Amino acid sequence: MLSARHAKNTLLRSFFLVSIALFMILFIRVSNPQEVQAASSYKSLAEIVPSDVNPNIQQYGAFWFKNSGGYLYYGPSAYETNSYAGHVYDSWTNGSMILNISYDGALQQINCKTGITKKLKQLPGYQQAGEGDSWNISAIYGKRVYLTRGSFNKWRQWTYLYKLNSGSFKKVKTNCAIRTSGGKYMVGEKQYHTDVSAVQQDLYKSTKSGLKKIKRLAKWGLNTQIVGKKIYYISYTDKYMTKGTLYRCNLDGSRRKKLGSFKITQQYGQLIAREFTSQYCTIYKDGQSYRYTYKTKSLTPM
Repeated sequence: MLSARHAKNTLLRSFFLVSIALFMILFIRVSNPQEVQAASSYKSLAEIVPSDVNPNIQQYGAFWFKNSGGYLYYGPSAYETNSYAGHVYDSWTNGSMILNISYDGALQQINCKTGITKKLKQLPGYQQAGEGDSWNISAIYGKRVYLTRGSFNKWRQWTYLYKLNSGSFKKVKTNCAIRTSGGKYMVGEKQYHTDVSAVQQDLYKSTKSGLKKIKRLAKWGLNTQIVGKKIYYISYTDKYMTKGTLYRCNLDGSRRKKLGSFKITQQYGQLIAREFTSQYCTIYKDGQSYRYTYKTKSLTPM
């Protein structure tokens, strides 16, 4: 009896210790959001290190990234960011790998641990010496890399899809340049432009075959931005950008809410909304920048 009871107690104690060990492993893995994030999502380096002042050094995943005069460096610690990786404003990372476009127009992948660069796809018509088309990585969702191609000569733009798992590459939308994204939802501009102009803002959803248009957010808009789980955008009454209404909606375009209406009072000038947060944004009108608070609907000069 004692032997059987001892064996039972030993078995229960072993089960308890194994359970504790499994709990600790799971707790450690889930408690490290950077590790989970690094394994699942790419993020634009322009968001991670937006400023090149001082210079700006931030950690994402297991590595550190530095913006020095618009050039990107990375390393295993804040004091060892010496490896060069191209331009900040055209690079994305998941914390262990970097995706960007090389100087000769190739989509490439850089392994932060080994420093090895792998060429994924040579982009057609890439601009060199001021001629050809411009390319940039505009969104990444899972294994799907969306790239925008713009042609000054043709005054048009296209969205292409490159799949990291298969290496497939194809054009998925004409007259579309993705400007902001949140997960599988993206907002694209319809018309090509090189200045501050109001253009059509369309909401898209990432699919296996490319992009599916959900709806038009605004016929005339600019600086649409996804912040968290919301889309913030201004809809102008016309292309002259003198009067507009600010809206917020869910990522799928539902539950649109009016946040405020604005217009300029001077004869010349434009109304611009930018730098959105969940509580306020910047409104520029009549030659003055204001902080606009959604809740109080108040404009405070900046």
